[in-house]
Amino acid sequence: MAMVAAGNGTGFFVVVTLIDRNEDVTTKEYELDVADFAEALGAQLEIEGDLALVSDALIVGSSLAQRRVNDAIVVPIVGEVQTKARIIVRLDGGNEKATIDIPAPKETMFLTLSGKGNKVVDLENASIIDFLANYLPAGNVFLSDGEKLGEALEGRKVSVSSGFRS
Repeated sequence: MAMVAAGNGTGFFVVVTLIDRNEDVTTKEYELDVADFAEALGAQLEIEGDLALVSDALIVGSSLAQRRVNDAIVVPIVGEVQTKARIIVRLDGGNEKATIDIPAPKETMFLTLSGKGNKVVDLENASIIDFLANYLPAGNVFLSDGEKLGEALEGRKVSVSSGFRS
């Protein structure tokens, strides 16, 4: 598996959302021809400014992203994304709870490979601990509304409907 830049360049894209006088909303996506994030940020600001000069619609938001894609996809022989490891966590500094879902969890993420333990997430598993560390106050990911993880409380294997398959 090799993760490479999406598109024709370095993988940077700007998405601009606009609203018109009828309150209709549209989005425009621009693939950027830039070398790095600093150039991409400058291009985003330039696109916003130039678009505002030529459109009567109001820019209500924009986002900048670098997309990466797998250029060597081999469909897995195990795991289904409708099966999730759902981890219930307490938010940092309070009693509120949130959930974190891991799609198609590896069987080794559960207490046992079969039986009742195969439905319980092993919160002592090193890979689970590493994954959840992203949500801790020192981590790089917010849970919701800018909140961080306080502690993992429990985890279960759950299934969600995926609809009909063709």
